[in-house]
Amino acid sequence: FGNIHLHLDLIAGLPFEGYESFGRSFDRVYRMGPEQLQLGFLKVLKGSYMYENRDSYGLVYGSEPPYEVLKTRWLSYEELCRLKQIEKVLEIYYNSGQFLHTMERLCGFYDSPFALYEELASYFDRRGLFARQLGRQERFDILWEFIRSREELPDISSFYGVAWRELLVYDYYLRENAKTRPSFAPAQEPWRPSITRWYARYGAACERLAAYEGCSYRQLLHMTHAEVFSRGFSQNGQKVLILFDYRARNPLTNNAAAWEAEGWTNDDE
Repeated sequence: FGNIHLHLDLIAGLPFEGYESFGRSFDRVYRMGPEQLQLGFLKVLKGSYMYENRDSYGLVYGSEPPYEVLKTRWLSYEELCRLKQIEKVLEIYYNSGQFLHTMERLCGFYDSPFALYEELASYFDRRGLFARQLGRQERFDILWEFIRSREELPDISSFYGVAWRELLVYDYYLRENAKTRPSFAPAQEPWRPSITRWYARYGAACERLAAYEGCSYRQLLHMTHAEVFSRGFSQNGQKVLILFDYRARNPLTNNAAAWEAEGWTNDDE
């Protein structure tokens, strides 16, 4: 029924699991499409089975609570640190639910989801981004720069430009009716008159905007967001006007409802 939030966990540092096998577990769970995929790390608690078998499993762990594993016979300290970095970019670009369509597209250019997040973690590490507190818009800017830096990968260059920018813009406005427009967003000024005309002509009568009954078309302009997307974004090869309705949110992702505005024409092109 689309109303059950699926939260799945993976624990790094378990006996017999190395870095590569953990990556395979990651891919298997990621492809289930949970709303949250949390990476946890083994805690070696006194009196537990893991504590009693710490020597046979080669468990090295912190001396202070929460006694988190540092390495095992199958997983090195460096590999665990790497998984820590992957956990951080996973929180930003998957668990936040703010990059759904862009990350889904990006996954198609990698051998596996784990490989994508490895690459993204490396990018963060090289640029010193793990040491900074990143705002929402900056996270989008970073992903845009990451995409631009991947031009040498097969086929990605063919999507570089408008299509990638628009995917990011689509994800950007799904979550909130942001007043600050991202720097990578294609210009919308040429379409403002036609967008205003659509609201004036169809906004009040649009059944999908029934929750805004009594609002003027100018109020609708401010309470919703409308964005023109390119031919490459649409299925019929024409520019489309997408409306973002923030009163109709997905109960699982909290993202706005988004749909193509019927009756809009690109007569200002």
